[in-house]
Amino acid sequence: MNIVSYNVRGLGKGVKWAAVRRLARKNKMDILCIQETKKEQIDKPMCQALWGDMDVVWEFQPAINTAE
Repeated sequence: MNIVSYNVRGLGKGVKWAAVRRLARKNKMDILCIQETKKEQIDKPMCQALWGDMDVVWEFQPAINTAE
């Protein structure tokens, strides 16, 4: 099983999304853990776009008391 943990700083659309997708394809990972303190909500379309596939399952823990 291949698990990758990635601390993303500012997961805006575009370059970083493409970088995460490339990382997932290159490493043929089974589980991708992303730490992102700037996003308040992570939804299914975002996870599908990051994973690069419609078949995705995710868990989300909201950031609490983060520095701004």
